[in-house]
Amino acid sequence: MKKIIIIIAASLTMLVLAVGYRILHVFPYPMGGGQYRESPDKKFTASASSMTDRFFFGGERRYYEFEIEADSRHEIRRIVIDEPPEGMIEWRDGGSIEWEADSSSVTYAFRGTKLILSVEP
Repeated sequence: MKKIIIIIAASLTMLVLAVGYRILHVFPYPMGGGQYRESPDKKFTASASSMTDRFFFGGERRYYEFEIEADSRHEIRRIVIDEPPEGMIEWRDGGSIEWEADSSSVTYAFRGTKLILSVEP
């Protein structure tokens, strides 16, 4: 009986250690990088990021995240696009963000694609 208790305790300890290791492995996700541009009137900031998310039970999701935020850092618009079939670009090095002169909208351009987001809903 004592042998069974030791085996169960050892198994539970190994399970707890494995779960703890996996939690530490996926804890920093989602993560990624990108670029941002301030609007001409300095009221908004547009950002584009290439992101990666990992899941506890395995698997990975890659996606783009496009945001427009106001000066007080509250979100105006947010669009998420899953990884396209042709793969991802790294927004730190590629793509462009261009504001309209009147700060009414922003255009994100990458790999022949243009995404235009308006500040107004």
